Amino acid sequence: MPLELPTPNPAHLDAVRDLCNRSSYLQLLSIQMTALELGRCQLKMPVQDKHMNPFGGLCGGAFASMLDVASYWCMYPQIDEDMGATTLDLQMNFLRGITGGCLTCEARVKKPGRNVFLCEAEIFDDAGRLAATATSKMFLSPTIQPISAAVASVDPSLVLPPKFL
Repeated sequence: MPLELPTPNPAHLDAVRDLCNRSSYLQLLSIQMTALELGRCQLKMPVQDKHMNPFGGLCGGAFASMLDVASYWCMYPQIDEDMGATTLDLQMNFLRGITGGCLTCEARVKKPGRNVFLCEAEIFDDAGRLAATATSKMFLSPTIQPISAAVASVDPSLVLPPKFL
């Protein structure tokens, strides 16, 4: 029997997406979360000089940041309201050098679990060519990075709508 998933509140997911887009780290890298829904997250990042390694190509850390952030948030809509998570591992494959343009990262939940989620993410260039992939395991715990910690860090005055309908 398949696991029955709660229905995420679209207003909550919109508020969380907006909160993420105001976070210091995503702003530092010019990463914009463009979609957050059940089992899926999408990010966009215009490649800029600040993302480049000394050889003129996109730094692997910029790839890793996109893959890790998207992997985390794609599983967020499926976890309990007060649950938090952290990355256990991130296994990446860099497939194409990037020197400019705008990157799109798509992440999805491959296998949800009670304590660990398996997620997959891919980065595409402007031409739709696959540039990097990752698989990630996310460890769930009520004591690790709950959404209340993100709200306290970015905007303590924010009151999120209920997470589930």
